[in-house]
Amino acid sequence: MLVAADGEPNPWPGAPVAGYRSNVSPAVDPAPFVQPLVANPTRRTRRRAVVSGAAPADVRRRASDARRAVATAVPSKLHPDRAARWLEETAAAHAAYRRAHGRTAADVVAEACALNGLTSPVRAEEDVTVVCVTNRPAQLDHAIANVTRQRHPNTRFLLITNSSQFDRNVVAARLATVEGVEVRHVDEAASLGTCLNLGLDLATTRFVAKFDDDDHYGAEYLGDLVLAHRFTDAAVVGKHSHYASFEDSSVHLRFHGREFEYTSWVAGGTLLIDRLRIGSIRFEDRSLGEDGAFLASCERAGLGVYAADRFNYVQRRTGANTWDVDRATYLRRSVPVSGNAEAVADR
Repeated sequence: MLVAADGEPNPWPGAPVAGYRSNVSPAVDPAPFVQPLVANPTRRTRRRAVVSGAAPADVRRRASDARRAVATAVPSKLHPDRAARWLEETAAAHAAYRRAHGRTAADVVAEACALNGLTSPVRAEEDVTVVCVTNRPAQLDHAIANVTRQRHPNTRFLLITNSSQFDRNVVAARLATVEGVEVRHVDEAASLGTCLNLGLDLATTRFVAKFDDDDHYGAEYLGDLVLAHRFTDAAVVGKHSHYASFEDSSVHLRFHGREFEYTSWVAGGTLLIDRLRIGSIRFEDRSLGEDGAFLASCERAGLGVYAADRFNYVQRRTGANTWDVDRATYLRRSVPVSGNAEAVADR
């Protein structure tokens, strides 16, 4: 079994998360071969990566390309050409980053066993429960599509409806063909924070992902955030830099350059929470600012929050957003991006 660094047993044996060691020897190292240097995430150190001496040759080759994903110059509003080049180069490097950073010794063992017709003795427990709270029946299909397109295996879906406008028979019929889904109907008087806490308490997986019903989540979204949990000791992983789109089809990159580093804030729709690490921490009983308050509680408890890459997520800004803020304020520290929002974000 795995034992936490402080001696507490880990209920998810085999979980490849930093901060855990195996008390069984010999053991397959669960850490990625390539790990960003995040222990002291200053602007200088966060642009480097540590490559294990045991890394296979193909991983070493990809690691060189992967470093560019965090090493290229940050764009500036004053230099649009430079910003466009930065966007293009980092997008091209992201697939290499995912491949290099995602492989572990456990993966190599599994691949070798598969080639020889054997069953791998190593299984990583990285199951995720997606919790989506919605009070808008019109967003039901969109919420389902966000979850069903995820390529990360062993993904479960907990849909919490928070409005009397939902027809329970219609919801049941729509979810009948969706695997691994559970629905709970909660009185509309309950706050968003209360509904999210219900999701945390009902989940049986180590990781819980908070999905908003109107944002876009690309196919590699969950896989990339789970990957970030592998090489950090953060309780919450999310996205600080992220794309945003408006009803006029304009696309912007918010908080450019805030990737691969510890932070105090990530976008509320991008929380991937490690239930083992947060313990009894829960959301406050409110429907606005509940995500920021949750992150603040984690920080006060000495738990890390980590900003991963900017890809596979688009925050939608419409007239129906809960957070009502003027466009100019929202777009501070942003750069305009050309193209379709999903095509730009999904890498």
